[in-house]
Amino acid sequence: MDLACGIGRHFTPLAKSGFRVVGIDISPEYVAKAEDLAATEGVSGSWRFITRDMRRLKEYLGGYRFDAAICMFTSLG
Repeated sequence: MDLACGIGRHFTPLAKSGFRVVGIDISPEYVAKAEDLAATEGVSGSWRFITRDMRRLKEYLGGYRFDAAICMFTSLG
């Protein structure tokens, strides 16, 4: 999981390395840019983006599990 994935600049290299990645960001504009970048980079089969607030992950991810999660820089404040 790439939490607060923004425009996908960390998400895309992970997907290109063979990981199945879920990107989550609160901004629909950033998620749209991340989807465009993933498509341009040819990783369309290995990703999924979700536009949501990371403070409410449990509500919409339920029991879904991840092997790893990243949250780069100051996204959590």
